[in-house]
Amino acid sequence: FGASLEERIRDRRIGGRGLTVRRIDDLDAVPVCDVLFVAGVDVGLEQAILLRAREAGSLTVGERRGFARAGGVIEFYREGTSVRFEINPDAARAAGIQLSSQILSLARITPGAAPDGRRDP
Repeated sequence: FGASLEERIRDRRIGGRGLTVRRIDDLDAVPVCDVLFVAGVDVGLEQAILLRAREAGSLTVGERRGFARAGGVIEFYREGTSVRFEINPDAARAAGIQLSSQILSLARITPGAAPDGRRDP
């Protein structure tokens, strides 16, 4: 989804603010941003990124199966030829993000994960 996302947001603006795609490959480079798309990293690094993003209040988006269950906010997945998304409302709350009921109604909701990414008992 990364290249597709980059192409779709090129030259777009939201609320007068431009959208930028930056590729990072190290935890120290994780910027404070509104939306962070996490892809192609090992699970250990992913957890560290999710923690840092949560502390910064960033919306985390990923495509790895289990991303939302691991503590990411939004996970894209394929269903046939369609792209769908799954939301982890507990991860959103932990990052201080309020999701609208309209977006929640469109998503598959992930059973809660604790703010540190561990599964609730």
